[in-house]
Amino acid sequence: MVQAPTLTVPRNIDELEPNIVRWVQTQLKVGGYLDGAIDGVCGPKTLAALAKFKADQHLEYPKGIGQTTLNLLAQLSAPGTLSEQGEGLNQQPLINAGSKSGASATLPTVGLVYANEWILPGSYLTWGEMTKNLTRRPTQASEVKNIQEVAKVFGRIRTKFGSSIGVTSGFRPAHLRIGVPNSQHIPGRAADIYPLNGNFATLLTVLKDEPAVKGIGLGQAKGFLHMDIRPAPRVIFRY
Repeated sequence: MVQAPTLTVPRNIDELEPNIVRWVQTQLKVGGYLDGAIDGVCGPKTLAALAKFKADQHLEYPKGIGQTTLNLLAQLSAPGTLSEQGEGLNQQPLINAGSKSGASATLPTVGLVYANEWILPGSYLTWGEMTKNLTRRPTQASEVKNIQEVAKVFGRIRTKFGSSIGVTSGFRPAHLRIGVPNSQHIPGRAADIYPLNGNFATLLTVLKDEPAVKGIGLGQAKGFLHMDIRPAPRVIFRY
């Protein structure tokens, strides 16, 4: 978690020094609330972003900044522990990623695969990451194809981001009944991801710049970003 500034007396954000306003703007952008410049100037976008953040946290006074608000903003940059498996996030790259090792399974159209094997060469995404170590195996050719398409897009994102990206959730067979009934995870079109270096802001920018990403879920405060390749116009939503 980043260090929050110290504020002895609560004030409205438009009364704060520019350096504190910039810090608030930075955290709001990390959390996916601010779509605007980090310039130390309290404009309409900053006010709206702060108001939305405070509403999500059930805090009063939309323009008010006190130590409680600052401390909560600081938490937006911290990788969380929420995944659909309820497990902590791995903060190290996978040691054997890219090798034909680990659990194995025979899948439609691709045959024998290994948990640590790249789904596609250079994709930086393994079968194990997308299938919970091959315990969630796709049984349809269309599911395998979707997973491969996600891997292709993930590879471009990883290359542009320039640093390791972890995965908290990928393919979810329908019978598990995880999430909403129309989840893009069910046909294998989605992955919940997080930056191992903690830089959610840059990763979010990379996701937004990738045309193939049609669904973006803003879950930074919970430790992940959702990406999917749904066959529909782009949507951006919060958790």
